[in-house]
Amino acid sequence: MKKLTGLLFIIAAILIGIQAGIKGAGYKELQKSAGKTMGTVERVTMDKEYSGTGRSHIVNRAIINYEVAGKSYTSAIVLAHSAMQKGDTMLIYYDKNDPNKILNTPESLKSVYILCSIFLVAGLAVVVWAPND
Repeated sequence: MKKLTGLLFIIAAILIGIQAGIKGAGYKELQKSAGKTMGTVERVTMDKEYSGTGRSHIVNRAIINYEVAGKSYTSAIVLAHSAMQKGDTMLIYYDKNDPNKILNTPESLKSVYILCSIFLVAGLAVVVWAPND
């Protein structure tokens, strides 16, 4: 039974990882044709948002200032965590046809990759070290 649990963890990690990888690859393709510039974090917000079911959750956003062809823009990106602070800089990928649109890979995908790694390691540990049932 323990080995089955370990295998389920491994399968979950693989399936979630595949889904995140497909989504991440889409962003990488968009970024190939995107413009690049450095942006500065103006502020980080923590907003309460409500889902369609009425449940609330906190969303962390970084408000980023950046310049394209001498014109200033301000856009927001969703953060998986609130480690960014005012004054931090980051590489911004933007749509050349609409510089207001940021094409950075969502931070949430990076968190999904970490979660997949944890599931994979836990599953492998259970499969390798669990006694036979």
